[in-house]
Amino acid sequence: MLSSPEMHFTSLKQKNKRNVLFAWGEIASGDSDRFHEAMMAARPIEEIWLLSPGGSLEDGLEMGRFVHKAKLGTHLLSGMVCASACNFVFMGGAVRTIDPGGSFIVHMFSADIASSVLDNVADAPKTFDAFNGDYPDHKLDQADLDAYNKEHNEKLDVPDYLMTMVVDINIKQIQQDSAQRAAEIARFLAEMELSLRFLTAFASISNDHPRELSRDELRDFNITNTD
Repeated sequence: MLSSPEMHFTSLKQKNKRNVLFAWGEIASGDSDRFHEAMMAARPIEEIWLLSPGGSLEDGLEMGRFVHKAKLGTHLLSGMVCASACNFVFMGGAVRTIDPGGSFIVHMFSADIASSVLDNVADAPKTFDAFNGDYPDHKLDQADLDAYNKEHNEKLDVPDYLMTMVVDINIKQIQQDSAQRAAEIARFLAEMELSLRFLTAFASISNDHPRELSRDELRDFNITNTD
């Protein structure tokens, strides 16, 4: 799949056809502002063509809102792929078309828990003072360690106990972040008058096994609305 450090934008003025802004590449943080600037510079346009592996969810949602507000169409030509965060740019379109051979690919929105936790555990504090400085909302002391060891029939020392607490805190934070992202996506789908059932299907598809939606699914979720 196409990968690029940031999105690129090409204005296509087509004689006797729709004027188009072609947006291609990975959606990086801040690309929603660049996308809006490209939309304004390319006017008059009627349609957005997309080719993207996704990227920043927040920017993808904002780009979709820009498309929706401008009442532009979105279009995937044959051979074009729109995955992950790109989905929401596409779903902002007033008229949404995917040609045979175009691919709309979805996967779950939640963060990779193992990767995020390991990044934080690698630098886990070794003393109570260091831990309390890093996690002031979760302050601990020797009494907490003693209570933990008694409850779990363990004999953890301070560094191992603090590492365990860092893992627990980070997993809970990831779960909260995932719930917040789900709420953001649900709000977007409601704004676009799209099926909220898409959120359930979207969240159940593993990051490791993204899936292309069938043409029947695209119609069923009202992702495409031209056939």
